[in-house]
Amino acid sequence: MGAYRLCLTFLLCTCAVTVIGQINNTMKTAMIALRAELLTNLGPNVPPITFEGSAIKLNFSVASLHINDLNSATETLHSTAHVLMAWYDKTVSWSPGNHSGIQQVQFDISEVWTPVLLLSNSVGNSATFSTAVPVLLMADGKFLWQIPATWATTCTIYIEKYPFDEQFCDLMFTRVEGFLLDITADTSIGPNTDIGVQHDATGEWDFLSVTLVTFGKERPFPGVHYRIHMKRRYQFHMLNVVFPMSILSFTSSMVFLLPTRSGEKIGFVMAVFVSNALFITYNQESMPHTSNSVSSLSLYLTLIQIQEFLTMLGTIVVHIMYDQRIVNQELKVKVNKVKVTPVDSDVSDLKRRSLRDRFREAPADRKLDCIFFCMSFFLALLSYMTIIL
Repeated sequence: MGAYRLCLTFLLCTCAVTVIGQINNTMKTAMIALRAELLTNLGPNVPPITFEGSAIKLNFSVASLHINDLNSATETLHSTAHVLMAWYDKTVSWSPGNHSGIQQVQFDISEVWTPVLLLSNSVGNSATFSTAVPVLLMADGKFLWQIPATWATTCTIYIEKYPFDEQFCDLMFTRVEGFLLDITADTSIGPNTDIGVQHDATGEWDFLSVTLVTFGKERPFPGVHYRIHMKRRYQFHMLNVVFPMSILSFTSSMVFLLPTRSGEKIGFVMAVFVSNALFITYNQESMPHTSNSVSSLSLYLTLIQIQEFLTMLGTIVVHIMYDQRIVNQELKVKVNKVKVTPVDSDVSDLKRRSLRDRFREAPADRKLDCIFFCMSFFLALLSYMTIIL
């Protein structure tokens, strides 16, 4: 009994495999026959037109979008996207019931006609679509073509509020001379509305929206115009540029708190000045080379340089006043034959006097130190407010 069941199971499995193989062979044979039949009406130079001068209706959409990089210095946007194009050719439709239930057939791009579009605002060699992805033909005569592509396009950068700026970059697809194309986007999407494209954020930018601006026949060359709205993530610039510069700006004011007799004033202010110059050089390399507008960060760095220049000038004036005071004291020593120690004031007396009395009785160079410190600190605070507000 056990051997009988084993033999029966083996026979059933053999029959099932044979039937499946025959079905697969039948499907392949039907697919080959259908392809051969369809290729009689298809060709790379045979567009799906019904009569001379008629337009080919092409549906165009962007399925996903990823921003690789937005170079502010060269004003170039590098992006990767999946573009979907669809068009109809009723002459190559078929009934799946008459062809073993086949719903779709795949063709190489060298076997069928494909639309030629240009990215009109491209940079370099990324203007045309170049891909080996095959074209899918559905039973109702609908062609589907999905193209993954990486583009470099121009993007005008507005830097007035940098690094708290928002940018708008465009992807403009147009047709070329040849067969007339009636290019449309998704008919359910109106102009100037977010089309809900799946997009990926980058480390520097946040996506806000992808908008379909214009489409159809509103331009000499009909096409589709997408606008990408992005906002810069400013945390990196605040931590690596604004914060160190603000610290150096307030630190430069401290030069007037150093005693002039220490001889460290000039060296201190020069060290801060050189550090600021290095930060300005770093910022210039990452900013677009344009004179149309000035960013708030550039204005902030310029104000800091002005503050540093005035601080250096004030330090030199204080040194001149101090040296003049020392010379006058030495002359008094020679005239009166009395040993005089060039000190600013007696410490014990200062403790018993008010702040106003100390300022009035202080030497001229120390008064200048106090005045210049207040002015420099106020300039540092004013410069910091320009980048924050």
